[in-house]
Amino acid sequence: MKRKIAVFLLNLIVILVLLLVADMICYRILSKRPFSFQDYIVSTKLITFEDIVSNFKYRDVIKPKSKKKPVLIFGCSFAYGYGLEFEQSLSYKLADLTGRSVYNRAVPSTGLQYFLYMLKHFDIQKEIPTPEYIIYLMIDHHLFRLFRPYWGYTDPIIDIRYKNDNGKLKEYINKFYQLGKFTIYRTLSYRFNDFIFNHTLFDEKFDFMKMYYKEAKEIINKKFPNSKIVILCYEENENSFLYRSPRWKELEKEGFIVLNSYTLTGVHLSELKYKIENDVHPNEKAFDTVAKALVNELKI
Repeated sequence: MKRKIAVFLLNLIVILVLLLVADMICYRILSKRPFSFQDYIVSTKLITFEDIVSNFKYRDVIKPKSKKKPVLIFGCSFAYGYGLEFEQSLSYKLADLTGRSVYNRAVPSTGLQYFLYMLKHFDIQKEIPTPEYIIYLMIDHHLFRLFRPYWGYTDPIIDIRYKNDNGKLKEYINKFYQLGKFTIYRTLSYRFNDFIFNHTLFDEKFDFMKMYYKEAKEIINKKFPNSKIVILCYEENENSFLYRSPRWKELEKEGFIVLNSYTLTGVHLSELKYKIENDVHPNEKAFDTVAKALVNELKI
């Protein structure tokens, strides 16, 4: 009996070692850089959104002498100005053109769930004067991000998730989230959710997205009752779903100002000349174009 137990334990140890080695190899392949055991260990430490924002520097532009109401921006790396200098970002361009303070609460790699989460859990009304406009810059990938469990294959960052609970969004964490310490699990989980997303009807995805906007508006109406909410649909690529659906009219009826970046600017921002070289993110030329168009459209 003792021999059987010893053999079982030995086999279990061998299997666990092989799985660990396989996970390291998976991490090495997906990270696309020379393997470092230290990097791998770091990749097994699960990170929350609070961990990220605790040391995050927002791209706020404060104009203390301005008597005009400020502008508040939410979004991901596009709205943040990833890959650009501070003076090249959308928030800086808007502040420079209008003389207003512009508070930029965009965080790279996030999406609509973070917009809602920050409105719910952060006391932004205590640190930001009532803005005239609250702008959410949305790209196509934000729709997918509503379904993903982690930020990426090599990112051990737990994504904030919500589910439809009788017509209201309820925050939840997958009970197996601790398995996200391992690259193989993150990859399989990410791929599975990618499959589910691609096989979900567009209208179902739009309905889910619409819930986020409506709940965000309810919170904004309480924290900033006189602010106008702008959804800026930014043309991420030439096949953008944002320009094919008439359903955005539904959100306009809910009181949102929905702006299509092509209609707004008259140019296709998905063209390479509006992107950072060898990157998907907007360059300074794109934000010059968008900022001027927003100022004219919103009369700010």
